[in-house]
This record gives sequence, structure tokens and C-alpha cells, in this order.
Amino acid sequence: MRSLIVIILMLCTWLVSLSAQELSYPVVKVKGQSYYQYTVEEGLGLYAISQHFNTTQELILKANPELSHTGLQQGMVILVPVNEEPVAQIKLEVPTSADDSACQTSPVVRPKLKHDSLLMRQIPLDSIFMHPVQVEHLLNDSLVNQSIDTIRLAIMLPLQTKAVKPDDSKEKFIDFYIGSLIAIYEAQQSGKHIELYTYDVGKTEQVVQDVVNKETWKKVDAVVGPAYNKQVQVVIDSVSSDSTWILAPFTSDLTYTQEYSRVLQFNASSQVQAEAFAKYLLARSSSVNCVLVQTKEGEVVPEGVRAVHEALQSHNISTTTTTIHKILHDSLSVDLVAGKENIIIFNTNKFTNLNILMPHLVKCRQNHKITLYSRYAWQKYDIDIPCIYTSIFASDAALESQYNYLYKRFFAISPKSSQPRYDLLGYDLTKQLLHILADTTNHNVGETWVGVQSKIKYEPSTVHSGFVNKHVRVVRK
Repeated sequence: MRSLIVIILMLCTWLVSLSAQELSYPVVKVKGQSYYQYTVEEGLGLYAISQHFNTTQELILKANPELSHTGLQQGMVILVPVNEEPVAQIKLEVPTSADDSACQTSPVVRPKLKHDSLLMRQIPLDSIFMHPVQVEHLLNDSLVNQSIDTIRLAIMLPLQTKAVKPDDSKEKFIDFYIGSLIAIYEAQQSGKHIELYTYDVGKTEQVVQDVVNKETWKKVDAVVGPAYNKQVQVVIDSVSSDSTWILAPFTSDLTYTQEYSRVLQFNASSQVQAEAFAKYLLARSSSVNCVLVQTKEGEVVPEGVRAVHEALQSHNISTTTTTIHKILHDSLSVDLVAGKENIIIFNTNKFTNLNILMPHLVKCRQNHKITLYSRYAWQKYDIDIPCIYTSIFASDAALESQYNYLYKRFFAISPKSSQPRYDLLGYDLTKQLLHILADTTNHNVGETWVGVQSKIKYEPSTVHSGFVNKHVRVVRK
């Protein structure tokens, strides 16, 4: 796993460079110009080929004028101009102490592209790997002269590279990081200059505190992460002005958005999700019957369930309260209403606690219409009852196709996460953040953003506060 993370960190330096790649295709010279001889593969268009070879569609068409008549076809051999511009200089700086000037430099390791898969050379662990890792991209003179404004972006994630026994959560954070790198690559290709600082901050506040105490921290324009509530608080406390954007991808604590005006909280709070569900029911109040089930006497009700109860009450949506014993003894029917949709709402977030009840609910469906109010995370289970749940995710097949092409082009591994895919989450959120940073007026913060997996609508939490994602869908399954 350590080797995988090192490979990803090294890949970051390549993604933000514009031409650091070696292509293993035959090269021929025509009138002094070098060209790759490339056999067109199935499903690849002119744009994809131009991106792969770091050239333009116009130059490919100029080298192959017959394409204007025949079009691009699988198996056709075409000439692709070799980009012979100097490769951008890339340096890895690894802090070895609290003094940021103390660092060692590792030689650049370039990836080799073959059939759109990324093959990395072996990287010595001790040459670049320390904790935390700072990756800095230095552009060559020809690019610096373009006077592109620099965005300094810090990514803080618990990659657990130094953990003796890393837990399963590391997989989703690695996926998230991969997606962020692809978004950064696209931004770089569109002309943005991005300096990326990557920190493995583990799960404690102390590591985050060590990072924000460094001199380089004062240069940061935006932060993605960290993952945990107390760590986010450390970052907010470290910001000396209101000019630094902080994207909190995983937490749902509204406290942060009320303390700092430039927080972007993607994960909708329990209150926001409960309100969306209540409004959905309110529009169908004449045809639904909500049944609240107590699983255990005196059991503490989770915040998400409590928020649903409060939302139903505030909207005057009638409910019936019952117990788990009625379900076990097949007497739930006394609390169900014939001719209406009976939505069963349990006061637990753990589906494993409800497995024993499912056969009884299926039996009830013989005479009544029953729907289970579930959690997004429950979708991985095989549930034989119709479900209704709230979700902050909405996929776009067309956008996902282009993203998957880039993923397969750069990585020889597959995403580990699903429902949601954390690589898509990292891609969508980082891409939107870079979009917000490009607008000095901040007018686009409140725009509805459509990503590959996420449709985001940021709104202020309160007056003069930070922003909370309030795009919540009610989904039936």
C-alpha cells in the first residue's frame, strides 16, 4: 500500500506538468519534423488522441489531410507530431524538520504511457517518502513568462502512509486523491498554474497543527480537507484572513460554516436532508402514512433519525409510533393504513440490526403497501422491500465517460470505492473549487454545479456564514 501511495504522489508531479511523458511508438521524420506513427484504437476520437500525445487536433489534421475526407477510423495509421518543447522542470521537496528550507530533492521519474495505461517505474521509497509530503511544481521559463496566476492548493487527507495498521478507510481517501489529481490536470491543461501541496495528516489534530505552523502555509489559497471535525477546526483557527477557501468534503457539522465565511461544506447536514425528505412527504401527505418504529426501549436515537422526526413534526406530517415487537409478532398491520403508502422509519442507522425484521415486513406487504425509509449506505444490501432515501449524489453518464477515459489513461489501477465512488467525489469537488477560485467576484459560489457524480448547490448557512450543499434528492429504489 505504501508503494501505491508513493506512486500516486509521484504521479501528481506529472499530472501538473504539461509534457513530462515518454511515448513508446515508432517515430519517423518528414521534412525535418518528427512524427509518431500511431494506429487508431477503437473508441478514440481526435481530441482524445491529441490529449494523449500532448498536441492539438489542428496539427494532427495538418499532418494527415486525408482525414478531412475519410474521417478517423479504427486501425488507420496516422502521423502525430512529436511535441519537442523542453519538459517542464519538476522538483519534489520533502520537509525533514520544522524548518521548511530543510529538504531533499529527488530525481524526476517519468511515467510511460502505453495503450492509455499508466506504467510507473520502480520508485525507491526512501528517496522521496516522508511525513508529511509536500509536492511542488516549478514551471520552466517559457511557461512562467505567460504570467499565469498561480493557485496554491493544499490537500490534507488521512492516507495513513505511516500507520502501522492502516484501516479500510485509506482506500476511499486514496480514491479521492486520485480524482483530485485528474481535476488538477484538466485545470492545468486549460491554462491554470497550480502549486499543489499534499499532506498526509492522519486522524489527529496534532499533525494538522504541525502543518499549519509552517511558513509555507501562509501561501495557501485553498484547502481540500481534512476529513475529521476537529482537524477542520484546526485549519479554520489557523486562517488569519477570510481569503482562504476551505472545502470540507466529509464532515457535516454546521458549526464550521457559522464560524468562517469561506467554508464549503459538501456533505449535507442531517437537518438539510431531513428537511428535503419532509417536503417530499408534505407534497404527498394525503397518500402516505409514516410509521416510526422504536427498536429498543430507551435507546439513544441517532442524530439523522432525530432530525427526520423533528422535520415531520415541524411540517405537521401525521405519524404513527409502534414497536419492534409488533413486527416480530406479525401484528404490525394494526398500525398500517390500507390504500396508503406506509413508510417505515426505524430509529437506527445500522441495517445489520434490522435483518431479522425483513422477512416479517415482506410478509406484511401481502396486504399493505410498505416502503422502507433507508440510508444511502444501505443500498449495498439486498433489501426485498421498496426503499426511499435522500442522496446528495446524481450521476451524469456523458461526463463519466470522459472522466473514465482520463482515469484509464493515467492509472493502471481501478477505484476501490463504490456508492459513492470517492475518486469521482474528489474530481467533482476539486474541479468546482478551482472554478470558484478562478472567479474573483465569488458570484459562481451559489451556482448549481453539475459534476460526474455530484450535483451541488451551495447556499449560505446563515447570514454572512459559510456555504452548505443543499442539493438533496429523494430517491426511490
